[in-house]
Amino acid sequence: MTIFMNRYYGIVLCRESVLIRKQIKFSIILLAIFLLSNADPLFAQRGQPSEAQLNALSKELGVPAASLEILNQSTLHLKFIDQRVTTLNVHNRERHEVYSITLDASDKKVDLNALVEQDRAAKKNRFGNLDPALHAILETKRGSDLVEVGIWLVVASEFVPRPTPEEYAAKGADVIRKEREVLDREREARLSDLESPLIEMIKTMGGEILLANTMAPIISARLTKDQVLSLSTLPEIDTIYHNNNQGSILGR
Repeated sequence: MTIFMNRYYGIVLCRESVLIRKQIKFSIILLAIFLLSNADPLFAQRGQPSEAQLNALSKELGVPAASLEILNQSTLHLKFIDQRVTTLNVHNRERHEVYSITLDASDKKVDLNALVEQDRAAKKNRFGNLDPALHAILETKRGSDLVEVGIWLVVASEFVPRPTPEEYAAKGADVIRKEREVLDREREARLSDLESPLIEMIKTMGGEILLANTMAPIISARLTKDQVLSLSTLPEIDTIYHNNNQGSILGR
C-alpha cells in the first residue's frame, strides 16, 4: 500500500508557528505506517521520556536534556522482524524547534522507514501478496471454496496531488474547492484506467466483482481460493485482504 508512504522520518526541524501542523502530520504518518506494516501500535501519553531516552535524545540532537519536552510518542512492534521502536516528537523549548526521531529498544536512533521496509519484505517473503489474516483463512479452504476479498493495486506514491496548507492559505477555500473537484474527477478516471484490466481478468476467470472503489485503488470481489492464489502472483497487485463486513479494509 505504497500510496500512503511519506519519507518524513529522521530529524525534522521547524519553527513554533508550524508546531501544531507537524504534530498532526506526525500522527497521520504513524497511522499510515501502522496500516502499511501490520505493526502493533502501543500509544503512550504526552509527557517526559524515560531518563535513558532523554539522554539518548540529548546526545543525538546535541541539545541540553532540560530543554526537551515530549509532545507525543508512539511505540510500534514490527512483528515480522520482531523489533520494537519508539518514535518521539520532541519540542526544544529554548529554540522553539520540533524534532522527530525514532529510537530502538536500546535507545539508539534508527531509520523507521528502513525498518518498515524490512518488515514488509519479511512479510512478503512469508505470505507473498496475501494479507496474513487472509492467508490463515485460505489455509482452511478447499480450492473451490469462495471467499470475499479486497484487492489493493500498486500505484504511484503521488497518484493525484493534493493542495498543501500553504496553497490553501494563498488561494482561498473557493478556489481550492473547485480545484479539488477537478482532481477528484481525475482520480476517478485514473482509478478506472488502473482497475479496468484487472476487473476484466477477474470476470474472465469466473470471479464476481462486488465493488470497484472510486476513492482508492481497491477492488472487492468474490473468488475461489484457487483464483485468489492465482491473482496474488500478479505484479500489479500490492496486497489481497479478507473482506469480512466487520471493519474490513473496504469498510462495508
